[in-house]
Amino acid sequence: MTIPAFDLLRPQTVAEASRMLLDHGEEARPIAGGTTLVILMKQRALRFSRLVDLRSIPGLDRIVETDGYLSIGALATHRSVERSPAVLRRAPALARAFGCVGNVRIRETASVGGNLAHADCRLDPPPMLLALGAEVVLSGPRGTRVVALADFYRGMYETVLEPGEILLEVRTPRLPATARAAYTRFRSLSANDWPCIGVAALLRREGERVGELRIGLGGVAETPLLATGLDRFRQESCSEDLWDAVCAAIDQQIAPVSDLRGAADYKLWSVREACGVGACGSCTVLLDGRPVSACFLLAARLDGSAVETVEGIGGPDDLHPIQQAFLEHDAAQCGYCTPGFIMAAKALLAERSDPTDREIREYLSGNLCRCGGYPNIVRAVRAAAARARGE
Repeated sequence: MTIPAFDLLRPQTVAEASRMLLDHGEEARPIAGGTTLVILMKQRALRFSRLVDLRSIPGLDRIVETDGYLSIGALATHRSVERSPAVLRRAPALARAFGCVGNVRIRETASVGGNLAHADCRLDPPPMLLALGAEVVLSGPRGTRVVALADFYRGMYETVLEPGEILLEVRTPRLPATARAAYTRFRSLSANDWPCIGVAALLRREGERVGELRIGLGGVAETPLLATGLDRFRQESCSEDLWDAVCAAIDQQIAPVSDLRGAADYKLWSVREACGVGACGSCTVLLDGRPVSACFLLAARLDGSAVETVEGIGGPDDLHPIQQAFLEHDAAQCGYCTPGFIMAAKALLAERSDPTDREIREYLSGNLCRCGGYPNIVRAVRAAAARARGE
């Protein structure tokens, strides 16, 4: 699949990007990570004559911890949030939510701002951000404004963003010392798929009573949803009866629809380029050392970046240790998926010199093998790691 011709505009400031979007109107869209936009354009579901590359603007990928809140730049990747010491320290449940998205390659590419602005009701981060009381900072022709994330969504794929307006950052306030937050997801397809339902909760207890309760939900309404009316449960004793009452209150607010990932009834009661959509991992390459799917990368955006493919790490007469291990442990099978597995494994071993089998499986979970050679692949990666350590 190819993309119809378009102009890639590279502003140096937010104000310049805003002007470009305003000048070109419906013919232009901002592009951050591009994991959704590129696929939709390749599938001809969307067509724009101009893309405004926000990645050319410095400083939009920062994750900053302040006294009052945690600030996450719109261009921060899901992977950087998942692994950020500041996020892990201040809001570990948020790191988990971002870590649930897709696979490592997608998380290395997809941006926080793009995830929120896409406004799909079935994504992992929004429910957790809603439960944490997040707000977004928007900048446009009329200046900068701050909007509660709960007020940001207007409908499926619709937000309050005005023409020329850009999402700059998302902020989450500091959690009280007695508060705890958690995120869980239900899925009906693969572990890497979008959730059928996502549920996030924040509970601040005062002894055995509720001090504050917030619940964010995804996949059960046309927008990510922050449950309302939970203030009435403050000072109630934490008990099974209380949670039954909370569930009953939420039941009145959700309206799930049947889709590929689950029927409405289920949602009510369980609250080589191959695929071309970033799901199979066959086209994995390393972009500045990070594993990404080539199928949603635009070559025009890679100026100054180092792109490493399987052809570049070793040849028939000079195999890379991972390639050699794949041969020795019969992990290549038909070979169609092998380049992607090898590149993902190379990135994994650059991060962790002695990964466990579980860590290997988790890291490679987004790479699919049609031959079912996963046990051999895990053994090959483990052997390559041992060889690299000199064992």
